Amino acid sequence: MQRLDTLLKSTPRGPNESRCPTGGGVLVIGGLVSDVVGKSDMLEAAAQHTSTPGAVWEKDGGVGRNISEGIARLGATPCTMVGAVGSDTRGRGLKARLADCGVDTRWVAEVEGQSTAVYQAIMDREGTLLSAVADMRVLEHTVLPAQLQALCDAALCDTSPPPYAAACLDGNVSAGLLDEALALLSRSSCLVVFEPTSVPKSAKVAPSAYRHVAVATPNDLELHAMAAHAAAHSPPARTAAFLPKPGARPRLEKEKEKEEEAALDLSAAVLLSLGMLSVVATLGPRGVRVYLSPSPDPAGDPVRFKKWCSLAGTDQPRADVRVHSHAALPVAAVVDTTGAGDSLTAGTVAGLCLGKSLAQAVDIGLHAARCTLSSPLSVSDKLREAYIGPRGVRVYLSRVYLSPSPDPAGDPVRFKKWCSLAGTDQPRADVRVHSHAALPVAAVVDTTGAGDSLTAGTVAGLCLGKSLAQAVDIGLHAARCTLSSPLSVSDKLREAYIGPRGVRVYLSRVYLSRVYLSPSPDPAGDPVRFKKWCSLAGTDQPRADVRVHSHAALPVAAVVDTTGAGDSLTAGTVAGLCLGKSLARHRGCMLRGARYHHL
Repeated sequence: MQRLDTLLKSTPRGPNESRCPTGGGVLVIGGLVSDVVGKSDMLEAAAQHTSTPGAVWEKDGGVGRNISEGIARLGATPCTMVGAVGSDTRGRGLKARLADCGVDTRWVAEVEGQSTAVYQAIMDREGTLLSAVADMRVLEHTVLPAQLQALCDAALCDTSPPPYAAACLDGNVSAGLLDEALALLSRSSCLVVFEPTSVPKSAKVAPSAYRHVAVATPNDLELHAMAAHAAAHSPPARTAAFLPKPGARPRLEKEKEKEEEAALDLSAAVLLSLGMLSVVATLGPRGVRVYLSPSPDPAGDPVRFKKWCSLAGTDQPRADVRVHSHAALPVAAVVDTTGAGDSLTAGTVAGLCLGKSLAQAVDIGLHAARCTLSSPLSVSDKLREAYIGPRGVRVYLSRVYLSPSPDPAGDPVRFKKWCSLAGTDQPRADVRVHSHAALPVAAVVDTTGAGDSLTAGTVAGLCLGKSLAQAVDIGLHAARCTLSSPLSVSDKLREAYIGPRGVRVYLSRVYLSRVYLSPSPDPAGDPVRFKKWCSLAGTDQPRADVRVHSHAALPVAAVVDTTGAGDSLTAGTVAGLCLGKSLARHRGCMLRGARYHHL
């Protein structure tokens, strides 16, 4: 089985893929820290100036180290770490264990006469932080290696790609090093990601350098701190131009939520107005809010425009700010929140290196964060199995390429075949590419035959009249079922996906929904109907075309009864509309209603 990055380098790219930076993986510049955590059930009642019985444990940490391990465990792209540890046993252990995860640690320096960074925390019985002491002095000794300067200079002198597709900078290192790294890396098409780390450290990047940052990943407090620090550099009139349009915001019921969202929008607008291409605001259990700036001038700054295209997933310029809200993924039992944000950043960066748009990459990050929330480690050691799979892309992730259409007049038979694969009879002149994300498997029993089940499901879907992209979704469900079986082909395929009562009931009525949205009514001629249309579309921008959204199946562990599932789907849809959701975007409301009815 080939590595995922090897498969990507050897695979022809579709039209969208050419926009993605094509360097040698990810460079992470940041901290390696040993986290020492103490927790006691008796702290509330304990007297001061004495010891308290409890549990103490030590684990590998540091924002940069966590992000590096997350990227390596996802297996999407190679990762190199630049950092510093002390010349002690603790530091050598941190470095060695990170290398064992697959991270290139040759540029992690062991600094003589310094101790490895330590973060010592005291928590109460609920896991809430009471106090902490952080000794990060060794991180001030982090330096950029001379080899990195040479690699970047060589990439500017010829037509070779940049040495790294993305670089992630951690606010733990010195402000001088951050400025130096931004100036060096931003000259190429390398996507620079800034993780602020904390409120005090979020101000280390000067506002004048924000234009070199492609993605910032602050939490809400760090975002507001960065905006306050930068406000003096951005006139209010300019900031106002970067606020999302009212139609881009979901309608919120609670006044407090409206105020919090407006504050986030304003802080993000300050950063975007200073040239930052995007902001990924992490909001804990409230999910993630992604802001994408208007496109830079393609002629005036082609390098930044290319970076924007890779984030936007399009090469069509846009004049407005785009906002995407991503709900938090449910977690059965939260073990430890430490490192969840770093896993989200790692998954997002890995997704960008796979050629995903920023909105798609954040979805991968959310899966990684959920996995770490269920683990006692700073980065879950199950990231790859949870999202990509233990044996790589061929089992868990499918990529579909559809050729341009044959000539309808010159070869009508081949054109008819193409139409059945494309799901349309409209000729196309370009290659279409569809990526199908992994379906989670609770426990992989045997991978033998999973690919064959994927093929079988795909062929069955085509025979049902599905397009190729829809048919592959059926194949992925079949592959997942076989992965959980000791047989070469699971004997539960029909029950697992199609169900005991046949494909027509489950595939058309319960599992696959297709949403059609009409062109917008005339705003002036019929403002009432236009207002209704806006609530369904999630925008107040008129459209002249029909929009179609297909919503794939949600898995059901065991189907008890199909009666009423369609009614539950309708009920969930209506409930979602009453919550101010668009008809298509928050499809979870309408599909989960149908799924839960079965359980």
